[in-house]
Amino acid sequence: MKHLLWFRSDLRVDDHPALNAAQAAGGEIIALYALTPKTWQSHEAAECKIDFIKRNLEALALALAALNIQLYIEDMDSYDLVPEKLLAFCQQHQVSHLYFNVQYEIDEQRRDQKVQALCEKNRMMMCCYHEQIFVQPGMILSEKNQPFQKFSAFKRRWLIFADRLGLPDLPEFDLRARMIQETVFWPAGEGEAWQRLQIFLDQKAGEYDQWRDFPAKQGTSHLSPYLAQGVLSIRRVLMELHRAAGTYSFSELIASPGYGVWLNELIWREFYKHIIFLFPKLACGQTLQAKFKVWTWRQDHGQFQRWCDGQTGYPLIDAAMRQLNQTGWMHNRLRMNVAVFLAKFLKIDWRWGESYFARHLIDGDLAANNGGWQWCAGTGTDAMPYFRIFNPTLQAQKFDPEGVFIRQYCPELSHLSVKAIHLPQPHALAKYHES
Repeated sequence: MKHLLWFRSDLRVDDHPALNAAQAAGGEIIALYALTPKTWQSHEAAECKIDFIKRNLEALALALAALNIQLYIEDMDSYDLVPEKLLAFCQQHQVSHLYFNVQYEIDEQRRDQKVQALCEKNRMMMCCYHEQIFVQPGMILSEKNQPFQKFSAFKRRWLIFADRLGLPDLPEFDLRARMIQETVFWPAGEGEAWQRLQIFLDQKAGEYDQWRDFPAKQGTSHLSPYLAQGVLSIRRVLMELHRAAGTYSFSELIASPGYGVWLNELIWREFYKHIIFLFPKLACGQTLQAKFKVWTWRQDHGQFQRWCDGQTGYPLIDAAMRQLNQTGWMHNRLRMNVAVFLAKFLKIDWRWGESYFARHLIDGDLAANNGGWQWCAGTGTDAMPYFRIFNPTLQAQKFDPEGVFIRQYCPELSHLSVKAIHLPQPHALAKYHES
């Protein structure tokens, strides 16, 4: 019996259901990751994200080698070609069982359905598992057996289900076997992800509610790229969160200052995963709320480009966009600000912004990106009403009161006073009047 472990967005060996099942079955195990450059291009995957994936594959290969499992990395071009090429790989290596963890987006689901059909036709066993989220899609429904489109109702039901499932019982994490040396800002590997998790939980999570909205502070976890590629499992995160907070149930944890606020963010992540699975139209550029399907957006390419370049003249907006362009990452409070600015202040199609984020974010995730943009544009779940707009000047004064973040990314404004640095620059107003 020979097993193939097919890695996708689960680049780790810790708390890996498909790997655990293959090991429990006995027999030889080999592993595969399929490179799909054409699909990455069509999905507008950021170059920094692709680089992050490849660096994590190097780390994964070392971790698997310690388990006597060889990782093959094969160029399979695109999702359309993966099923046939995967079958050929299995036949070449005489694989009898295929193991993988489920992905929820529509293109990935279609690919896996074709793989399943080929497995059945060729009498090869296919074994798949859920690991991206704590409560799998379809389990949290209303009394009328319908998906929740409001986060508050979803969260209440999620907490009930999570408590029923109980805390995961995971083996101790072996940090020493998983560390690699890198000098980049987003180092690869499970060891790095684990260390970041521990530092956040031990030093920051207890005060997360106080500092999470201030981009000049290091108040967030910086774990999103590792969660997006499955370098860190959500079950491991939740188990360690309970440990740090000293709680034993999710209903108790959600009420804990700091720690509970971060749990709330993790539930938002789960919510968007459920939504993208239950409403696949969202992966095809459609709005969740049908009434906005025919909404007319401004097609102003000049203003959009100034937004992309961080040249709007609104200091907080410009600093945020420059952070994205320079680092491949943006603080969550700023993601909301720049999205609302584009969709509601400039009235430019939110899908332009969603696409730009996808092409630049190292933690790019379809569910979270689409969910966040539609929330800000007023077209999605729990949507911010179309008439509600974040004032970029007031937001800057509130969340970057000394202008520290603005000065970091807009050094041309460094000479301005604390009061003046938050105000729109005159040239910005002139450009908008010209449009």
